[in-house]
Amino acid sequence: MGRGGTYIFMASLFVIVLPLTSSLPNTKSSTPSDQQRSVTVELSAGVRYMVGDRQLRVLWAGFVMIVVCGFAFQTLIPGILDRVLGRDPTDIGLIFLSFAIAGLIVNLPLATLVRTRWAWPCIIFMGTLMGASFLLLASVSTYLLVLLAAIPLGIGRSGFMLLDNSLLMSNSKPAFFGRVQSLIMMAFGAQALLAPLWGALADSIGIRETVASVGFVTLISMALIAIAWVRMRGSIRPVAELQAAFAPESEKPQPLAASVPAIPVHNGHQKTNPSRPALPPAAAIPQLPLPLPVRSDGNDGSGWRPVLAGVAAIGMALGLAAAQRTISNGNRSKQPQGRDIGPRRRLANWIDPPT
Repeated sequence: MGRGGTYIFMASLFVIVLPLTSSLPNTKSSTPSDQQRSVTVELSAGVRYMVGDRQLRVLWAGFVMIVVCGFAFQTLIPGILDRVLGRDPTDIGLIFLSFAIAGLIVNLPLATLVRTRWAWPCIIFMGTLMGASFLLLASVSTYLLVLLAAIPLGIGRSGFMLLDNSLLMSNSKPAFFGRVQSLIMMAFGAQALLAPLWGALADSIGIRETVASVGFVTLISMALIAIAWVRMRGSIRPVAELQAAFAPESEKPQPLAASVPAIPVHNGHQKTNPSRPALPPAAAIPQLPLPLPVRSDGNDGSGWRPVLAGVAAIGMALGLAAAQRTISNGNRSKQPQGRDIGPRRRLANWIDPPT
C-alpha cells in the first residue's frame, strides 16, 4: 500500500467521525452561565483535587510514567531493527501486530479485577512485566526474539493502563471526572514531547543502552508505587463503596415504606394468600427517571446527516482508490527483471535477508 496510501486510508476512516459527532445531542451545560469558570481555573481545581488525594496522586504519577516509558517502544524499535539486527525498519509491522494482539487479549480478563482487592497488585505486576520486557528487548539478537519480547511488553503496558485508568475514575467524584480525565490525557502529550529525547539518547549512548534505561526507569517507578501502596493499603476503600458514596442523593436506593397497605376485607374475612406477600404501594418504590436528551434549539441535526454521510463516502472512495493505485505502482516497481523466484523464496528472503 505504501506510506502515502496508508495515510490516505487512515484519513478516510476519520471522516466517519463527522456523522457520528453530529448525532450527539446539543445539550445545555449543567452549570449556570454566571457560575461557569475559565479552563485555567477548572484545571487548577482538578490539580488541587488530585494532589489532595494520595491514592489519585500515586495512580496518576504511575500512569504518566508508564505512558512515557511504554510508548518509547514505538520510537526505539525501528532503531533496533536497523542498527542491531540489520533489517529494514519496514519489518516493524509484524512486531506491532503481536504487541497489539497481546495487549487486546489481556484487557478482557483484567476488566473484572477493577472492583477486587487484586487490582493494585495486578497494576504493580503489569508495570514490572513491562520493565522486564524492555530489558529483554535490549538483549535480543534475532528478529524472532523481538517478536517474543513484544508480547509481554504489550501485555504489561495495556494491562497497567486499563487498571490504572479504571481506578483513577472509580476513585474520583463525578463532579471531577472531566478534570481528572484531562490530567490523564496529558500523559500522552508528555510522551510525544519526550520522543525526540529518546532518539537523542539512543544516538548518544546506543540503542541497546537506551532501551535498557527505559526498562530500569519503569522498574524503579513500580518499586516506588509498590512502597506507596503498602503504606496506604489500610486506607484504600473498595470501589463499590466509593461509588455508592459519590452517587447523588437522587440515585441512591431509597428505603421502602415501613407501612404495609391494609389487607382488603371481603364478607367479614380478610383475603390472604400466604404464597404471595402484600406489595408496598407504588409510590413507595423509587423510580429513576430516564429522560431522553433533546437539543436545546429544537433541531435534531437530521438535515446535515445526508451531507456528512456523503462526505464520508467520498473520503472512503478516494482513500481506497489511492490505496489501490499505490499498490499497483509498488507491484510494478518491485517486479523482478528475470525469472520470478516464487512466493516461497520471497518469504524466505524476507525472514532471512540475503547478505
